[in-house]
Amino acid sequence: MTPEELTAILEDFREKANANPIVRKMLKEWTRNIHVTATDLGSVWTIVVDNGTVTRVAPEGLEPRDIHIQAVAGALAGIFRGELNPAKEFARGNLKFTGSAKDEMRLDAIIQYIWED
Repeated sequence: MTPEELTAILEDFREKANANPIVRKMLKEWTRNIHVTATDLGSVWTIVVDNGTVTRVAPEGLEPRDIHIQAVAGALAGIFRGELNPAKEFARGNLKFTGSAKDEMRLDAIIQYIWED
């Protein structure tokens, strides 16, 4: 997994989140900077959510950091492609999440709804 491949996966996640009406409703009035760190690549991205829209995936850590997700690139790819359940990966110790429990539950639900289509 390269940084470019993971960037493409995160961009696909952004597009699918913005195209899904259920996810858009879940994101209503939500503004967060979500840092995603691939621990094995030493790369950081920020998924920027502004008032309910995933506006961009920045190839850097933007402040403020509201949420931080850390895992190896393969696990992150699986989570953001809907192949791995983030809650299960967290329980197995393969994913580290820093942020509020409410934000964690919202992200888990968003990922689930995107890939149910």
